[in-house]
Amino acid sequence: MKRTVLLVLLLGLVVTPSLFAQATGNTSIYVQYPRIAILYYRSSITLQPSANDLITAFAGSNPVDTLTTTINTFTASLGSLVGDATTPATPFSTNVVTTINNFYQVRANYQFQVTVSITDPTLESDGITGSGDIVMSNVETRLNNGAWANPVQQPNPGGLGTIHNGDVRFNLDFTGAALIAPNNAATFGDGVVQTVVAFY
Repeated sequence: MKRTVLLVLLLGLVVTPSLFAQATGNTSIYVQYPRIAILYYRSSITLQPSANDLITAFAGSNPVDTLTTTINTFTASLGSLVGDATTPATPFSTNVVTTINNFYQVRANYQFQVTVSITDPTLESDGITGSGDIVMSNVETRLNNGAWANPVQQPNPGGLGTIHNGDVRFNLDFTGAALIAPNNAATFGDGVVQTVVAFY
């Protein structure tokens, strides 16, 4: 008699899994999305204008073919020539405006501004193939082919899927640069243009 009662109690405690099979739960997911700006920039650029390019640039032509370097455009103002048979002290502009297209790119999810600065203006010679230096100055930038300024602002960044192209331009003063014979080319380097992206 006792065994029968115990068996009945045990059967009453057994719970079938099907009683919980219909339970469901919904979880709401939220994402904290911070302000993000991504700057793509070139760590090094070598400008390679030919002799004819520089001659044309000093004479004031715009634009100038730069052969293998496709990101460069040299422009300059035409100097004054005094008389037909005399050579003035400065027949052409030695301060060549240099434009580098697609110098940097920015992706951002919040309005931003870009500031460019020349942190090291002197392009120095190696003292073997060339002497003196070339000096950079008056740097400006633009976004998406807009107006030149410094800084420039982008109030409608469009999210991280949108790429904003940035160009820079600056003056190159060739007055103090020279070649050392018998070399026909020299590289002047180590100048630095800094690009900074910030929210506003």
